[in-house]
Amino acid sequence: MAIMMSPPFFPLGKQKRWHRLVLLISFLLSSLKEVAAGLCPQLCICDDTDLSVKCVEADLANVPIFLNPRLLDLNISKNKIRKLEGALEIYTEVETVDVSYNKLKHLGKRQFAAQNALQTLFLSNNFVASLHQNAFEGLTNLQTLDLSRNIITTMDNGTFLDLENLVELRLSHNKIGRLSERVFDGLSRLRVLHLDHNLLTHLRPEWLRPLENLRFLYLGDNLLGGLAAFTFRPLRALQVIDLSHNRLHNISEAAFFGARSIDTLELSGNLLSSVPSEAITDLGMLNSLDISGNPIEVITSASFQGLSNLQ
Repeated sequence: MAIMMSPPFFPLGKQKRWHRLVLLISFLLSSLKEVAAGLCPQLCICDDTDLSVKCVEADLANVPIFLNPRLLDLNISKNKIRKLEGALEIYTEVETVDVSYNKLKHLGKRQFAAQNALQTLFLSNNFVASLHQNAFEGLTNLQTLDLSRNIITTMDNGTFLDLENLVELRLSHNKIGRLSERVFDGLSRLRVLHLDHNLLTHLRPEWLRPLENLRFLYLGDNLLGGLAAFTFRPLRALQVIDLSHNRLHNISEAAFFGARSIDTLELSGNLLSSVPSEAITDLGMLNSLDISGNPIEVITSASFQGLSNLQ
């Protein structure tokens, strides 16, 4: 037999108050549920199913701090954010953060210390001028870091020290004129490094020493005038190197010594007066070489001696 539950018997006035109390409790429970799931700002799209928030061109001046704390994907690009101010500390499970196209001038220290799960961080198209040693502390699982199209001129030694799992680092389109001797310490697993469109005038082997597993190196559109002996010696796993559109007029015969895995070498748009035959003769894996756009007057069969795989 079914048992029907009915509200307590009260006089009419008290029944109305009881009904209002029930409605109030229901409202409060509903509100608490919404707060637990996070509050979605205007002009944002918040999906609590896949735990993502997209606030692109949402006129935000600050990082929202009342989103779902279990957030996995946060896109706050194309806003007016000037500082992070520790706002990301709440989102300890986030895996992807996009803060590109904002007005950040500096990243401060330990702003990402709580983001141990973060794998991808986009900071491109801001106004960051320098990177401090503790800027990326705690990001031990980060795999992709995009700092392109800022105005970076300097990076402290050990800036990337905590990024032990970083695979790709994008530093293109900045104003980097030189590198600190230990700036890339900790990046032993890095595979791709973008340093194109900067102001580098020379390279030193010690800058590249930690990058023992680097496969792709992009150095095009800098101000490199020459390559000294053993410049790329630390890069034994290097496969592709782009040195196009620099001012290269002198390449030491030992510049690529040790980097024998190179299969693609881009030297177009430089000031080479002859094919750097002695420098490339030991690159037995080389199958693609571009020397177009150089003032080379004479090319003979001996220019590519020993490069049997060249196409």
